[in-house]
Parts: sequence; C-alpha cells; structure tokens
Amino acid sequence: MADSFTASFLGAIQAALGVLLTIFYGVLAGQFGILDQRSTKQVSSLCVKVFLPALLLTNVGKELHVSTIQLYAPIIVWSLFYLLTSMGLGLIMKRLFRLPSWTVVAICFNNTTSFPLLLTQTLATTKILESILKSDSDSGSDAVSRAYSYFLINSLCCNVMTFTLGPKLLDGEDSKGGQEHEEQGGHPNGNGGLPSHPPIEQDDDEVEHANETTSLLPRPIIHAGGVIGREAYQGSKQEWDHLPPWSRNSLEFLYAFANGPMIGGVLGAIIGLVPPLHKAFFNDVQHGGIFNAWLTSSVQNIADLFASLQVIVAGVKLSSCLRKMKRGEESGTIPWLGMIIILTTRFIIWPIFSIGLLYLFASRTSLLGEDPILWFAMMLMPCGPTAMNLTSLAEVAGSGEDEKLSLSKFLVISYAINIMTSQSTLPPFPPDMPTADIATVAYDKLIAGDETQAQAIYDAATGYGFFYLSGHDIDASSMFGLADKVFDLPLNEKLKYDMGTTGHYFGYKSSGAFVVGPKGARDHSQFYNISKNDMLAVDKATSTFHPESINSSRVPIQTFMKSSHAVVTNILRVLSKKLGLDEEVLPNIHQINRPSGCQTRLTYAPPLESDVISVGEHTDFGSVTVLFNQLGGLQVLSPNAKEWMYVKPRPGMAIINLGDGLVKLAGGRLYSGVHRVVGPPGDQAKCHRHSVVYFCRPNSDVRLRSILPEDKEEQEPAMLADEWIAQRAKSIHAANYKNPELQQFRVGTAHNAKDAPPNRVKQAVAAL
Repeated sequence: MADSFTASFLGAIQAALGVLLTIFYGVLAGQFGILDQRSTKQVSSLCVKVFLPALLLTNVGKELHVSTIQLYAPIIVWSLFYLLTSMGLGLIMKRLFRLPSWTVVAICFNNTTSFPLLLTQTLATTKILESILKSDSDSGSDAVSRAYSYFLINSLCCNVMTFTLGPKLLDGEDSKGGQEHEEQGGHPNGNGGLPSHPPIEQDDDEVEHANETTSLLPRPIIHAGGVIGREAYQGSKQEWDHLPPWSRNSLEFLYAFANGPMIGGVLGAIIGLVPPLHKAFFNDVQHGGIFNAWLTSSVQNIADLFASLQVIVAGVKLSSCLRKMKRGEESGTIPWLGMIIILTTRFIIWPIFSIGLLYLFASRTSLLGEDPILWFAMMLMPCGPTAMNLTSLAEVAGSGEDEKLSLSKFLVISYAINIMTSQSTLPPFPPDMPTADIATVAYDKLIAGDETQAQAIYDAATGYGFFYLSGHDIDASSMFGLADKVFDLPLNEKLKYDMGTTGHYFGYKSSGAFVVGPKGARDHSQFYNISKNDMLAVDKATSTFHPESINSSRVPIQTFMKSSHAVVTNILRVLSKKLGLDEEVLPNIHQINRPSGCQTRLTYAPPLESDVISVGEHTDFGSVTVLFNQLGGLQVLSPNAKEWMYVKPRPGMAIINLGDGLVKLAGGRLYSGVHRVVGPPGDQAKCHRHSVVYFCRPNSDVRLRSILPEDKEEQEPAMLADEWIAQRAKSIHAANYKNPELQQFRVGTAHNAKDAPPNRVKQAVAAL
C-alpha cells in the first residue's frame, strides 16, 4: 500500500511538466496574438458555463450508479473538510496579519478541475497510472475514467462552495465593489432571483433591421413569447413581494447554488442513479443505449475540450500579465507575507498533511476502500495552485479594481514564479537627469474641496502649463495593451486606416509623416487617433473604419475616455472659477455628449538616442491633455525659455497640460506649454516607447475667442474649434510643409504675442 502511495506521488511530480508545457502553449498563443484578453474571457466563460457542466454530466453520470455510490461519500466528506479547514486557516491568517480579503479565498480555493484533469491525462499517456491499478483486470482507461469522476465530484463541491461562500469572503472592508454587489442583491440580476425587468418584446423595427442577435423565430411566436414572459414576470414579482423576509432569504441562498457546474453534476447524478436513464445514456446500442451514439457522444465531445482549454486560457492570461508587469504598469499590490502563507499552504502544508492523513486512513481502516486511484485523487485534491476562476469570483463579488488586480497578479506569481524571476522591468529614469519642476495635484483632495489643490492647478496653468495628477481613477493599463496590438500590425494593414493630409485627424499616422524641424526633418513616431464622437456614438457621421483590435476593445476605450473626461471636467471647473466665471462655463463648452474633436491617442516610437527628435516642438491644439507614459522622452521648455527639461514619468500619475483652445477661450490669461518628445534618456533609450493620451477639445460649434466679459468689445472673427484643429493638423503634415497659407497654424498660442502671457512672449519666440 505504501508503494502505491509513493507511485502516486512520484507520478504527480513527473506529469506536472506536461501541465506546465500546456500553459506555455497558451503563453505562446498570447505572445503571437492568436488569443487576446477578450477572446480568452469568452473561452473561459464557455468552459465554465458549457464544457464543465457537460464534463460533470457525462463523467459523474457514467461512474455514479447504485453499486458505486459509496465510493463518492469519502470524497464529499474530504472536500468539505479541507475547504472548511482552509477557510478557517485563511480567516485566522487574515486577522493575525491584517491581510486583504482576497488572500482568504486564495488559501481556500485551489484549482480542482482543469489542472488535475490534465494531469490525469498526462499520467495516462505515460502509463504511470497502470502501476497503481486496483487489480489485474483493471485497465488504464478505466482508471482514468474513475480518476476523472473522483476529481469532478470534488470539483462539484468546490465550485458550489466557491460561488456561494466565496463572495461573502471577498466582501470585506477592503472590497471597494462590495456596495455595488450588495445593491445588486448578490445575484446576477439583483432582484432576488427574478429578472431586473420584464422580458422586452422585439418591435417591428428591430425585427426589420435584423442582426446577429435577432431571434430566428417567427414574429407571432416572438410576440406571444413576449406577452407570456411579461405576464409571468408580473405574476412572479407579485408573489415574490408577498413572501416573508425569511422565505426570500432562504430562496436567495438556494439560488446561489443554481450555477452551471451544479446543474451538470445534479443531472449526471440523476442519470447515474436511475437505472433506466443510466442504461439509455451509457450502455452501447446493442444493450439499450439509445442515446449513447448521438446525444451522449456529442456532450462528451464538448466535455473533452474543458481541461486543455482552461489551461491554455491560464497561459494566455499569464502572457498578458507578465507583459504588463514588464512594462512597469500598475497591477495591484501584494502583501509578501500573505503570498508566502498562501504558497506554503497550497504547496507544502496540504501535500504533507493529505498524504500523511490518507495513508493513515488507508492502512488502518477500510473507509477508503481498496482503489489506489481513489487515494491518488484524494491526495491531490487539496494541493496545487490557487483556482484561476477566482478572477471570475472577484467579478461576481463586485470586488474593487485594486483587489481584482492584486488577485490577478498573485495568480500570475503562483503559476509562474520561476518565469517571473527571469523577467526584467523597464530601466529606471536616470536619477541624475535634470527634470522640470512641475507641481503635483492630488485629485482626490481636489474633488474633496481642498483649495490648495485648486490653486496649484491655476499656478501651473499660468506657469509651465503642465502638472502631475495623482489620486485619480483613470486606468490606462488596457490602453497600453491595445497599443501593442495596434502597432504590431503589418505596415500595409495600418496604412488602410491612414488619416491622410487633408485635416482629418483620426486613424493612423505613420512614422515620418510630420515635420519636426525648420529644415523639413521628419518625425519618428506612429500615432493612432480614436475619435470620442465615434467611440461614444456622439456623432454617427464621424464613424471611422478601424482594425479589429480597436473594434474589439471599444468597452475599455469608452471607459478610458469617460474617466479621463470626468477628470478634465473638474479641472475646467477650477479654471472657470479662477477666471471669475461660473464654474460650469468651461465644462459646458467641453461636453462629452456633444460633437467635438476629443480623441484618444495611442503612440509608439522605436528605440531612439536621447538627442533624436521623435515629435517636434509644439503646443497642443485643444484645451486639456491627459497623458500617460512609462518612459522618459517628453520635454518642456522651461519658463526662462532657454533650455529643454525632461518631464520624469511617475508611476500611477497622469501628466496634465493645457492647449491652445483653452488659452484662446481665456483671452491669453492661461499658458499652453511648448513641448516635444525625444529619445528616452540613459538605458531607457534601448526600449520601445508607448504612451496613451486623451485630448479634450471644445465642442465643435464653439468659436475660439475669449469668453471673459471684459474682452467682449475687443473680439475679432474667430474660427470654430473643429476648423482650428483641421488647419493645425494639415499644417504639420509633411505634404503641406511648404504651403504658405498654413504657416500661421504651425505655431501655437505660446508663439503668439497677442495670446501669450506678456512675461513669456519674447522668451518663447526667441527660443523657438
């Protein structure tokens, strides 16, 4: 018996390499763009909602029948024991060491499905399982089938516990999304198990303009279904409202168990324990298996996809997270003590404890039977890495973004700690490099009413025209990932979306398309400009043709635009008040739901020496710019207009600067700082440089002239905001460089004595 346990343990170690290689294939799929984040989420959802229930149904149904039911009782007891023990240990560790809530679920829930199933497949291939067969008549295929069913019974218990108790464990004081989840009633819909609104019947227009979501049923059936659905909803809603609170709470608790894996397992148990059903589904055709050849086999076909696909998905996620960490992006915080406790529990404590305890029971009692495959499976059940589906659990629990990032980061570390140690981060910004003395504004304090922060904004707006912004809620990480995808496209593909030379300023700009010097020197950067009007459907006339990488990322682009515009709106409120206006004056002429030239820009530049100009000196066209970068290269002209100074990138902070549009609206009382982009300093010059920008510009119908009452009598005819942007965009294109009519648009307000603050005019013009 001891030899059987030793063989089981050694077999698990030998087969682990097969699992790691499968993860590596997923990493390759992510690195080469075969699978991206969006598609992996869809594949993962498909696995959990379709493939896993199918796997549970077929394997549990096949193995569970009246004569074998006693084999599964020890697994259910063991599953509940180690889960509750892990939960208690996690709660104690959290209280003792003040760890975040996600560490409890990371200790408690391990991967009980795809990894042990794939491990079993590998063991079967290497014939190792044949060394622990229960008898001479037992076969390797039978042993694999039994191991599958053992693991899947355990998986059924774990999935039920994960998605019922898991959200409660995550709903701690550090969960920023708990309130949102609570408001939703803890359910996918938030109405105590009822839909949040009655089914909506398709109207004639929707049916007439059919698309991929349109029902294929005839209109009368659709109409009748809508009527029946509404009546059923209204009746059930009335009954629900009349139930006492204890009854509703009980039903809500039971509803939490109604998930795909649970349904698949229950159906499998019913089919297995009812002899006629078991015969119809799993016997061969000659012995009464009327469903086996077509229905059962079709379900088995999709069930077989689960194990490998889940591990491939883990590899793709690993690839994405490692790229983010290598770029030095914000990805959540991990308490190292918590990580040590989790890894120690999962990979050391539970393996030692489970092997010792199960050996004791198997050698001294008959509770575990005489099947070494059962011992092998139970030995592995509480061991191994944390469950990948905890990222889904965090979504279900409504966890805060920082908690989700921390959990994702830990999963990366736990699955690939050896890979991580070989990954280098971006080279640091040289500490001895002179940098611009730019103020930092704390956005969280600003919106709380701190007048010191408001004054710092105004001082920056009349000084450098630049400032750092900390404490904001803008997440640019997904935009950097999108930039990778866009600029990795072949040049001929990117040129399909070229913005051209006529002033249209959305789409792709190739390297060398703009002039960066007085002698016609070309730039070294690539842009991709994405219109706010297009992404937020403000103006359908501005809809732009995009590559698939952009089209499939509309949701994160929209989120980035909205959060950036919200920050800009609060900055504009401050400047309105400082200019003696009502605080809503400037926000009203920069509305997110009105047509304008607002855009998100993704940029790329290859490795360049620090004396090479990537983007020439300029002022921005619009009103307020929100910039995120990871490497140095941005330079501003110092107030004395004698030297260029680097703006050091600071993790987590945005760089804010003013543009020409706002200077014109303020009658020249604000300053649009002159800036350029050169190769990064020091070792950063060896790196590829990306940045992500949001340009906020005035509404399209706004004329760019002073809005201050004291300037009304001196007004001259002014261009509309969109006309100004179009002329400036045309003027900097290499094809228009020698056009004298565009000369006046090549310089911004900082070069114009009429618009610039008097103490800057001569200095700026002399320097440029």
